[in-house]
Amino acid sequence: MTCPKITDSFLLSARAGRIFIEFMDIIAGIHSPVISDGDLRLPAAKFVKLLNTYKRTKYLTIESAPNCLKLENFRLIYEVVQGSEKSD
Repeated sequence: MTCPKITDSFLLSARAGRIFIEFMDIIAGIHSPVISDGDLRLPAAKFVKLLNTYKRTKYLTIESAPNCLKLENFRLIYEVVQGSEKSD
C-alpha cells in the first residue's frame, strides 16, 4: 500500500447506507448507517494519522457538517473550496 503524501487527498462519500473512500483510483466501501448523503475531500496524510489514534476502537462514529468532520469527540475543521470535489 502506498502511504499518502502531504499533498494527497481522498474522497469520503456516503450514499444510501454505504460509505465509500476513494484514493489513487481505488474505491472501497462498507455498509453503514447513513443519515444524509454527501461527499467530502480531505487531506489524506492528516486523516490517516487521526484514524490511527482510533486503532483499537471497535466502532467509530463519524459525522459531517458543512466545514467540520467529527470523529467521536474530535472535530476536524476544513476549508470548503468550490470545485474541489474531484482533483486529479
